[in-house]
Amino acid sequence: MLATGGQRTGGDLAVDGFFILSGFLIARSWTSSRGLGDYLRRRALRIYPGFLMAVAVSGLIAGPLLHRSPAAYWKNFPWRAFLIGGANLNFVEPIKSVSINASLWSIRYEFLCYLAVAGLGLCGILSRRRFVALAFLACMSVYAGQIYFNLRLPGSRLSWLYCSPDSWPRLMSDFLAGVLFYCYRDRIVLSWPLAIGAVMGLLAMGVVAPSLQALPLAVPVLGGYVLFFASYLPMGRLQHVARRGDLSYGLYLYAYPIQLLLVKAFQPWLNPLSLFLIALAVTAVFAAASWRFVESPFLRLKRSSRPSQDRPELAIEPPHATAEPLTPTAPSE
Repeated sequence: MLATGGQRTGGDLAVDGFFILSGFLIARSWTSSRGLGDYLRRRALRIYPGFLMAVAVSGLIAGPLLHRSPAAYWKNFPWRAFLIGGANLNFVEPIKSVSINASLWSIRYEFLCYLAVAGLGLCGILSRRRFVALAFLACMSVYAGQIYFNLRLPGSRLSWLYCSPDSWPRLMSDFLAGVLFYCYRDRIVLSWPLAIGAVMGLLAMGVVAPSLQALPLAVPVLGGYVLFFASYLPMGRLQHVARRGDLSYGLYLYAYPIQLLLVKAFQPWLNPLSLFLIALAVTAVFAAASWRFVESPFLRLKRSSRPSQDRPELAIEPPHATAEPLTPTAPSE
């Protein structure tokens, strides 16, 4: 927070990066799906099983352990809202005074972004990338209005369905930035000079001139570029680390309640570093179990998808060489 002049916390930047990467991968998922039904099936199988298990673990196991009186916890447990909320990708906190798993708020936004991609695909907008660029600029404009003019988007009785309107300009700007990176993947070259320039631009807006409040608007583009550049750097065996299991979703789902439980049990002996290391190790175990026994079995139910006509890779520019995009076929505009 201090390093960005109050513009962003580390958690904020992590969520931004999550939605940027998601936009890229979900746009690829749409183009590789056999149709709307196949796409929705794949997305539901990826999100729901792990989420529902995390909701159950958080509400039924972590909750009583964190409450000062387990008997009072169960007596006042909101069963109906808890079950309906889970089906709606919404974790209903059983304890009003304590947030058991605050990380789960973003999952519903994420799934609604999946539906937005399906809508764009059905309308043919994903194959006309200039329209995607216009949608991105529109979201960024509203986001800028929120930052500089205190613009507020009103909610309604249907906010339970589409979440808080005020959060959408930021999250959709991030997500559409990722979609744009995918749509223009045949033209975007990832090079060291551009990556260094992007990092310098982010530092200038976050550290040198935080009063401009421009960092949030730079993250989707400059931050996205740095993120994809780092993602495509050759890292030897590290590039294949997820082949035996993807722990990323489980780490996100379980980190928050595990940290709370560790603090409650061992607070006198913990400092920020020890809490991070212990929480990372324990959460990795839960994430591995989630992948092995929940996520992976459901992912095997996915139908085979048609091979994508366009490879998703971006081009990395070799030193002192002219780069050629790895995707010779561009989406139609």
